[in-house]
Amino acid sequence: MLWLHGLMVAVPAAMLLSPDVAGGAARRWGGCLCHRLFGWDCPACGVTRSAVAVLRGHWGEAFAWHPAGPLLFGLTAIIAAYLALALAGVVPGMPWSREAAAYRRAEGLALALLAAGWAGKIFTNSN
Repeated sequence: MLWLHGLMVAVPAAMLLSPDVAGGAARRWGGCLCHRLFGWDCPACGVTRSAVAVLRGHWGEAFAWHPAGPLLFGLTAIIAAYLALALAGVVPGMPWSREAAAYRRAEGLALALLAAGWAGKIFTNSN
């Protein structure tokens, strides 16, 4: 399980630290497929740019990109911190069944935040 936890910390960290995150990759890859096909933002549009804004300390910009972005960033940071501390042996890891249940709750919270943020973007952009 250590390799899985390490991957869960390393992949998001590498993505956030990449210079392409701020928009270069989106321009190169064509951006959001949902936006290209249907002309509207998907529930996650702007979350990565929101996380980058949080890392730069631009909170207003972070909420403008996606209202739930800073909250999702915080949730991800808490999970990453736990995983890093568990990998380092600083805190004892939870039994797998409790850890899986915690991940399910975190996933449900993240999906609810995405949906609420998406609704907030739609509402504020329609006015």
